[in-house]
Amino acid sequence: MKFFSAILLICASIMQVRGQIAQSSIQPMSRTYSEFIPDHIPTYTFDIDRTEMESITKKPQRAYQISLLHQSHIQPNTHGLWTELPNGDRIWRLKIQSSGALGLNIYYTHFILPKGATFHVYSPTYREVIGAYTDKNNDASGMFASSIIHGESCILEYYEPRDVISSNPFQISEIAHYFRGVKSATNFNDAEACLVNVTCSEGDSFRLENKAVVRILAKNSTGTVWCTGTIMNNTTQDCKPYVLTAAHCAEGTTEAQFNQWIFYFNYESPTCANPSNEPSSKSIAGSMVRAQSIDGGDSSSDFCFVEMKSAIPTSYQANFAGWSNANIPSVKSVSIHH
Repeated sequence: MKFFSAILLICASIMQVRGQIAQSSIQPMSRTYSEFIPDHIPTYTFDIDRTEMESITKKPQRAYQISLLHQSHIQPNTHGLWTELPNGDRIWRLKIQSSGALGLNIYYTHFILPKGATFHVYSPTYREVIGAYTDKNNDASGMFASSIIHGESCILEYYEPRDVISSNPFQISEIAHYFRGVKSATNFNDAEACLVNVTCSEGDSFRLENKAVVRILAKNSTGTVWCTGTIMNNTTQDCKPYVLTAAHCAEGTTEAQFNQWIFYFNYESPTCANPSNEPSSKSIAGSMVRAQSIDGGDSSSDFCFVEMKSAIPTSYQANFAGWSNANIPSVKSVSIHH
């Protein structure tokens, strides 16, 4: 996170917690029952339109598009491999691969996990593991998104106990192929010298404001863009998870696609130096648009105001930025962004 000043509210969240809040203490069951799991995993392979990719890289954009979407209709009852364990539990797995991808992330419809089931996405070596997701991650819209796995391939794993049988707990509707904007998980030491990490001494006066900044993976109808947003307080001070970002980040985003935006918290270098590895972070998926400028900021304020579909857990240590409508210019400002 690179280096705005505001009044802050440090808020303990009491809302119901749902969305992309993974239970990282639950590991993929394929590791627990490895002796029963076949080495071979069926692979779903796809390619992106290279001409379209080149066109995007050449034309000017207000939001920096970093991926293209591949349409799919993947379901556990039509793709992948089911393995029944000796106790009657079942594990489903599928490998997804796209040549040349810097990373992949998955978008789901009809994401309705039964109670007791778990879902993970991980790299073939288990270096990156996302999940576990459970029935607590179900949303009324049925839509969901999982974060980026670096590289050309990832593995999806769904586990269900023997007394919970669901032939179609989710459907994969789109897969994002990242062709830029995603570095190797072990190659982060290349920020420009003019960009100062917020952990440096220059950020000492803005430690509270810093905790109100989130990184956003914003999805639209053709791909995804990186943006930054600010968690905003409101006059009732009830900790509703509002986020203020830019309207150009939402260009081409339908009302339904806001359900698949992903918000990253604490995405910053642990020290003043540029990190060699990607910083760890926590995330929430899903939002609802509450207000935005009508023309993408062309002739009006470039703003988009959304509400995340999950309360922010206190473990995320987030702050809520304050504001004032007094007609008095600010005496100090600073930009904290990604």
